[in-house]
Amino acid sequence: MASKKLVVFGYGARGQIYSDFAKKYPEKFELVAIIENDPARIENAKNNFEGVRVFSNYKDFLKEKIEADIVAVATQDEQHKEHSIVMMEEGYDLLLEKGRELAKTGDCAFMNYEVNPDEMKVLLFTSGTTALSKGV
Repeated sequence: MASKKLVVFGYGARGQIYSDFAKKYPEKFELVAIIENDPARIENAKNNFEGVRVFSNYKDFLKEKIEADIVAVATQDEQHKEHSIVMMEEGYDLLLEKGRELAKTGDCAFMNYEVNPDEMKVLLFTSGTTALSKGV
């Protein structure tokens, strides 16, 4: 099985876990881009992942039309909905962290997004303390 092309959107603590996982298991994931707006984190990403495209703005990332199998959305809570929906609109499959939190507040817009039933989609919840999957 070929490795999956991964984009990490948000290079904070959780985004760094996903990026490091891809680096540790290249047979599973190829990190193709990181999207982060904090200058210190951008520099950190560039230093830790030579050859990986790093974007400071998701709109610039989208203009590049980078091929990826999965976008791991690891941005701040208040940005998660916007970032998730725009990535789905562009055709990317997501690893979505905050879906449960959004649903608790009654915001289920991301759950009502129309998907193509003939395409594979993956929803994976991770533990914030162990980074292990809790469900597929």
